[in-house]
Amino acid sequence: MHSMDPSWTDVFYQKLIDCKVITCSIVFTRSMLRKKDSRKCNTSLFRCRARCQEPNCPIKVHIVMDQPISVGKNVIFRVQIIGTPQHDKSSIKTARPLKGIKRLQMGNEAYQLVL
Repeated sequence: MHSMDPSWTDVFYQKLIDCKVITCSIVFTRSMLRKKDSRKCNTSLFRCRARCQEPNCPIKVHIVMDQPISVGKNVIFRVQIIGTPQHDKSSIKTARPLKGIKRLQMGNEAYQLVL
């Protein structure tokens, strides 16, 4: 069974924020990684879905990787954003939990402040 690093959601979220594609605090709801030896050759290699955490915001994000990974080439993801934000940045009260490396870095920084 194939699995991805648990921090993959942080990578996608940060890329969407850095590219100024979204301003919402999104939560990933579904993901699928096709097995290497799968006979389902017409399905995407990877896909995931996300939505805004605010209940009144209709933003939905679909991310798909169709092309196989080649050494020395960039990986291309298709991103589809459905809906328009129904809130402004100042009203966002939700946050994404810290995981993986970011959580470790934040812990180390907090520890240094205590010393």
